[in-house]
Amino acid sequence: MLLGQVKRHPPDKWIRLKLCHPLVPQRLFKAAQSKLKAKVGQIGTDEYMIQQLRRLLAKHGYLSFRLIGRCPNTASVDSYNRRFGSLRAALDMVPYQRPNRPVQRDVFARRPEVTAARLRDLLRDKGRLNPELIRADPGLPSPE
Repeated sequence: MLLGQVKRHPPDKWIRLKLCHPLVPQRLFKAAQSKLKAKVGQIGTDEYMIQQLRRLLAKHGYLSFRLIGRCPNTASVDSYNRRFGSLRAALDMVPYQRPNRPVQRDVFARRPEVTAARLRDLLRDKGRLNPELIRADPGLPSPE
């Protein structure tokens, strides 16, 4: 029955069939699996996620929502928001200061959880919120 609860079975209980020749040699597959297993513990750490941002910064010389979102070797912007409360908080740990230049308002900021995180950061940094402060932050949608 396909509509029941999903039950996870350990790999040793899986039924495996050889229907075609492997695309990847068994030796290469096992080597890749062992590398992945070695990384599993560090991938989920805060330091590993911040290190990914540092590498991206070293390679490109800047960081942005779009750049982070396009990089396949970096956690998603959503992951940074969930882990650190906001991407800005993660960037502070790199450390990275955004350049002082006019930036178009970020379409990504229209997502409620991102807007809420940015407003929390602004309140924490400035001690208050008002339309002028919100308007001055290019990462927030306009209060109008």
